[in-house]
Amino acid sequence: MQRRIARWLASALATNLVLLCLAQVDARHVAAAGSHYVPETQHTLSGPLRTAWEAGGGVWVYGYPISEPYVWTNSGGEVVLAQYFERTRLEYHPSLAGTAYRVLGGLLGNDLAATRLAEPEFLGVAEAPAADCAYLSATQHSLCGAFQRWWNAEGGLPVFGYPISEPFQEDGFEVQYFERARFEYHPENAGTRWEVELGQLGAADAERRGLLNTPAFAGTIAPQVSTRVDTTLYSAPAAGDAIVTVPAGTAVSVLAGPSFDWYGIGAGANVGWVPFSDLTWSDQPDPRHAPRYTLSSLSGDLAAQVNAVTSSVSVAVYDPLNGRMYADGQSGPVAGASLAKVLLLTIALQQAEQGLEPVNEDQRAALVSMIEDSDNDAANTIWNAIGGDIGVLIFLSDNQIDGFSVPDPFDWGAIGAEAPAWATFMALLGSGQLLNPADTAYALGLMQAEIGDHRWGVLTPGADRLSIGKNGWYLDENDVFDWRINSAGFVDSSEGPPGIAPLIVVVLSRYPGEYGMEWGVELSGAVTDAIVAQTGQRWWAAQLAMLDGRTYRASADRDHRRTAPTVIDAQASRPTPLQLSRSRYATQH
Repeated sequence: MQRRIARWLASALATNLVLLCLAQVDARHVAAAGSHYVPETQHTLSGPLRTAWEAGGGVWVYGYPISEPYVWTNSGGEVVLAQYFERTRLEYHPSLAGTAYRVLGGLLGNDLAATRLAEPEFLGVAEAPAADCAYLSATQHSLCGAFQRWWNAEGGLPVFGYPISEPFQEDGFEVQYFERARFEYHPENAGTRWEVELGQLGAADAERRGLLNTPAFAGTIAPQVSTRVDTTLYSAPAAGDAIVTVPAGTAVSVLAGPSFDWYGIGAGANVGWVPFSDLTWSDQPDPRHAPRYTLSSLSGDLAAQVNAVTSSVSVAVYDPLNGRMYADGQSGPVAGASLAKVLLLTIALQQAEQGLEPVNEDQRAALVSMIEDSDNDAANTIWNAIGGDIGVLIFLSDNQIDGFSVPDPFDWGAIGAEAPAWATFMALLGSGQLLNPADTAYALGLMQAEIGDHRWGVLTPGADRLSIGKNGWYLDENDVFDWRINSAGFVDSSEGPPGIAPLIVVVLSRYPGEYGMEWGVELSGAVTDAIVAQTGQRWWAAQLAMLDGRTYRASADRDHRRTAPTVIDAQASRPTPLQLSRSRYATQH
């Protein structure tokens, strides 16, 4: 190592170096993190359509998907993304993103009954036929008995719409048509949930329109990735019983997720959950060449919130799917504090891979403690083992990672950079471009195992979220900008777009100590939540690109991200980010 350092120093002086399961014949390939694969019909559920399907009753109400999402121009002339199910058609309306009406059920009852409105059963009535019936004046029809009970219990107006007929006999059943459904009464199931069942209007409408032989209705295969290491399938995310061990390098199908940083996969006949760290990404462009855009290209509201405190923050979001780096903030380089520990971890592992500095047992224990517990003594041990500041500079140079500086050669916490540099490094690490598959899984696994008290900001866990990484915090009482609060990592949600390729989110902040550590923690969490809220729009853009026969990256210049309302809140007991930007701190900076 000493000879290598000497050679590097000579080179640096000479050159003034400154320092990403089911194969079916002729099936379309779909890669979707945040999706569910339905083998019964060989179709997927993803994004806001999946959210609405689950919230509205899932298979019970809507049936299985019988198509993939596709572009549909509805009767109002609006372009939406539609997906057929056995009993309905769900439509995603990008113009309503951020509202409760972004996904609506197709008016299939209206469509199928359009030529029958003159029939007696579809003519309006003046009043309800009995005292215990409801009368819906909007369509001049009634709701009675079992149909009324089921309508109220299973979703009501938002799911089924108003009744557009009175009950009558059809195909051997007593039925009633609604704007979005047809109810069928089954007296043999009286007193149970199956007393009323829904007609398969989705399948009937698709057949009526001649859609069943179109590409959207062809079977798909589940998303395919590989295992980085030998990994065990479990019956539930982050818990449950062990099912089977899957060898490293096995092609697996992504069936569900993310949930608490785990994904549901299929490996042959076995189905279970594995951690994110053990799976390869399906898309990994080189972030070192990412074109730079402002946050307003991602979300206008988010950009406004960040720019309100621009002098105190540096925020970056890297999207591996379109290869873009979104960034704002004018804080300048911020000392990484404990965020730098991920850099030390990566350097130690890469040096061992290169045969320069093998990681011994004590150092391996130090790596675990340094990341999972954020232990500073362990970080000092690794800092010395990798060659200190020179080891860091060699690593950055060898891997062509720009934007970092080490102002204090004896202090790993002083390693400084703006958010885009950290996002570039994290993207290279997470996508497997810095370490071999086993070491990549090891590094991500340590971040995934970070103790609960440190899971804030980008690392805030959730049942429908991927959120792992590293946080750093430091109070420097000798500097007017006392606090450095940093959070960086990998973020996706169950509404994410095609591909296991999460957003890399970095939030760095520096501000006066009187505002407390909580201000920076809340800021990083609010920024992350606002970014997660955009994953549905990211899904929409990726779906459009895929349906157009292009890659998401190739369509990056399209105006595809519509802004959904997002709010970054702060407690009234302390200055909000907006107030802080107008404080003495902003003027002194």
